[in-house]
Parts: sequence; structure tokens; C-alpha cells
Amino acid sequence: MGPNWADIIMALSAVGSLVVTGIGLCAVYVQLKKVRESVWGDTHGRLCEQSIELLRFLAEKRETYDYIYAGKELEPKNPDRVHVLFVTEAIVNFLEHLVLQKDNLPEKQWMTWRRFIVSTYAGSPVIRDFITSHREWYSEDLLLIANEFDRRTLGGTARSSERAGDR
Repeated sequence: MGPNWADIIMALSAVGSLVVTGIGLCAVYVQLKKVRESVWGDTHGRLCEQSIELLRFLAEKRETYDYIYAGKELEPKNPDRVHVLFVTEAIVNFLEHLVLQKDNLPEKQWMTWRRFIVSTYAGSPVIRDFITSHREWYSEDLLLIANEFDRRTLGGTARSSERAGDR
């Protein structure tokens, strides 16, 4: 007895269903990839906007810039002390936000932002002191970046090892 036409049609239908399912899975994969790229772009764009806003905040009192980016120490009797500390907290909170967005950025963009974090931390004793004084406010990931910098440049002194080690 030869093959039954019903069996042949059922087999072809099953193969057709597999092909359509495979094509559908490929389409879903492409869409997910595009969504991921969109999230990356949106995240990077928002971070850049926030960075610009912080620069505007710094521009309100230009003398604060050197405390953040030029390594100027903050004297206890400085009349701008409170404003410098507000700016410092805003910058450190932004650094924290950058770290928390790591998973929403492609590796190349994250490494660029990471260099910004390290550079900002390295160039500002005020930021380093603020993070040290308020380490319980910040994520382990930010503290680990600071700790890595301190180990490399300060020879592993207690500054950041206190931060990361207290948790």
C-alpha cells in the first residue's frame, strides 16, 4: 500500500509549521536586537543630557569647576564651601547613576563613561573625600571603581579599601 495523501499533507504541514516558526523566531530575535540598541541609544542620550545639566550647574559658580576637574582642595573656611559640596554631591550622584546604567549601555560606551568616572575621581580630592565620607550612600560598583583607582595610585592605602571593605 502506498502513502496516504492525508499523511503526506500532515507531514508537509508539520514541516511548513517548523519553517514558519523558525522565521518567526528570527524576526523576534531581530526585533529584540533593535529594542536593545534603542535602549542603549536612549540611555546614552539621557546620560549626555544629564552631564550637560551638571555642567550648567557648575557654570552658575565658575569657581567650583576647579574643585571638580582641576584638583583644587576645599578649605574649611572657604565662603563657597557649601556650594562646592552641593556640586560635589551632584557630580558623585551622577557618577553613581552612570555605574547603575552599565547594563543599559554597550561595552564601548560603558568603557568611555567608566574612564570619565575614574578621571573625575582621580582629578578631584573633593570628590574622593566626599565618597569616603559617605560611602554608605553609594553602590558597591562605584566603590569598587574608586577602590581600584586608589590601589593603583595610592598603593592600596586605607582610603577606598575602607569603603569597599565595610560592606
